[in-house]
Amino acid sequence: MDCKKIAEVAGRAKDMQNMPVQVTSRMVIDAIKLVDRLSSENF
Repeated sequence: MDCKKIAEVAGRAKDMQNMPVQVTSRMVIDAIKLVDRLSSENF
């Protein structure tokens, strides 16, 4: 798993804490899907 990618996603999630909850939760779900996809590609 690419640690830089995870840090990037985590940093983005932190930046989005000020946004409306709906938008943030949708982005978090997208980020989780992205991480899952990266995991299955690397393992």
